[in-house]
Amino acid sequence: MDDFLTTAVRTLFPGLLVLCVAATTGRRESHGVDSIVVPCVKPKTICDPHYTSPFRGKIIGGEVADPGSTPWLVSLQDTQFKQPVHFCGATLLNIVWVLTSANCVTGYSYPYETLQVVLGEYDMEEVEGWERMRAVSVIVIHPDYDPFSHANDMALIKIHSPVLYNERIRPMNLPPYRNDDDFHPNPTNHYNCWNHDFDLDNVDEQSLDDVWHVITGWGRTAEASDMSSVVMKATVPLLSQDECAAAYPSIPFTQSMICAGNLTYGGLDPCQGDWGGPLVSSGGYIRGVSSWGVGCGRPGLPAIYTDVAKYNNWICDIIH
Repeated sequence: MDDFLTTAVRTLFPGLLVLCVAATTGRRESHGVDSIVVPCVKPKTICDPHYTSPFRGKIIGGEVADPGSTPWLVSLQDTQFKQPVHFCGATLLNIVWVLTSANCVTGYSYPYETLQVVLGEYDMEEVEGWERMRAVSVIVIHPDYDPFSHANDMALIKIHSPVLYNERIRPMNLPPYRNDDDFHPNPTNHYNCWNHDFDLDNVDEQSLDDVWHVITGWGRTAEASDMSSVVMKATVPLLSQDECAAAYPSIPFTQSMICAGNLTYGGLDPCQGDWGGPLVSSGGYIRGVSSWGVGCGRPGLPAIYTDVAKYNNWICDIIH
């Protein structure tokens, strides 16, 4: 883990020491009784040039997703190893733009030679013919992103060449427009930011607060477990702002954050390898970007997501 991030987490959470499970390099840094799991930024180079990373981890409490059921899901991979290494998830927004967590990409700088975006991926151990690899041309990190508090933990990636849609590659819609408590189901100034087959006029504000949402990815099944090669999914309940703040009383839980998970039993959570991936609403749009959590699937400690609905203007201004 980069030094600045380690320091930031320790400053925020006294008594919690960092658990940065480097699934991409097979290393884990843990030196305390309790731990916080955050995205490991750019995988660190190790000495063996022939190193091959096994895929480890899947969503806590998840099940195998059907092939083709998550066409918006994107794998971010580092290519500095013998084989490309998955380290974060992302969401396809249109033919050239991908949405992810800022924490996933802060370790990369132009020209992003070791960062690869893979679309149409399902089973990382098989070449199925649907996969499309793209180089990165631009990374836009939210200007107010704070690595110390994880506020505004969001980034946009522009791929080098457009991707063609097919049954395994399709974009995910942004949420209905909400800004300062004003609800506009179909804002005319950003109409082209949404897919035209998504009927925003029939999506009401209440759908932003739907209880059940779906998380997907290739992350861990437990804090020290291995990854799945195939996409996993889990259905999680969205919690209220008061419940989120109560779960983390010593953490500055901002209005840009939402949380989801089972407070009583735990067991439903993204984990290492899932960060940056989408929290998808039953209404058919991305509700959150997986940001951070304490442990993985622990009772009383839900996962934290960046609230995408608060960033529609920022996203649309960039991608259109």
